[in-house]
Amino acid sequence: FFPGRRLFSGEASHVTEIKTVGIVGLGLMGHGIAQLAASSGYNVIGVESSEVALETGRNRIEASLSKLLGSAVKKGKMTQAAADQSKASTLGHLDFSVDK
Repeated sequence: FFPGRRLFSGEASHVTEIKTVGIVGLGLMGHGIAQLAASSGYNVIGVESSEVALETGRNRIEASLSKLLGSAVKKGKMTQAAADQSKASTLGHLDFSVDK
């Protein structure tokens, strides 16, 4: 990766805008990727192999958001109302599914 350097010369190619991201597995890495993508405004579909794993992943995301946003409120970087709105927005971008 070279910032500011064009990788391709000539005509600009057609780029499709990414709106939805699929995450297979909401474990230690997957839940973080899903959370970051949802926080960035992407619609996220998280897929797990069982209801138990799905619920664990969903709980990890909610706990992580609560910790992150709670810390920002405590440090005075955002109000509680803004934190609540941010959490609701992030969770609103998440959809979950079990694939067997």
